[in-house]
Amino acid sequence: MVKWCSRMLGLFVWGLLLVLLGCSGAPSATLDGTWSCSADWSGVQNGVSVAISAVQESTCLDGDLTTVGAISIGKATWSERKMGTCFASGDELYGTWTSVETTPNNPAAVAFEESTLEGKALAEAASVEDEEYRVKVISRTDTQLEARNKEGRVISCTRL
Repeated sequence: MVKWCSRMLGLFVWGLLLVLLGCSGAPSATLDGTWSCSADWSGVQNGVSVAISAVQESTCLDGDLTTVGAISIGKATWSERKMGTCFASGDELYGTWTSVETTPNNPAAVAFEESTLEGKALAEAASVEDEEYRVKVISRTDTQLEARNKEGRVISCTRL
């Protein structure tokens, strides 16, 4: 169970949040600023399909990234705060997460951590601190951004 969740959150981290981290340094568009991003996908837990989503607001300035948002796995929801670095080169956004914290928002999240993650916090189970992330931009304008992570998930962002 822990492995499943770690993989799912890891994919989320490598996907949605990675786009947000890459908000600076792009030569062809100004990406510095604050972006609202979202991604939805599904996973399988105990043979049952589970909806997973992430909604985040990320600010990247001068290579520093701050992200706040929410993660949902089925009925379980968490608040999330991340810090890291953010860079862009060509059509890639990348950086490193330096800290990740999650807080359960409802009893379903507490139960998920207890049963599926063996009592670990969602962020602890995913263990993404000090990990590099990288996504490929598939389209962008000054106000819209879409990227694809290595698992093929699309992350959609709007400049705030």
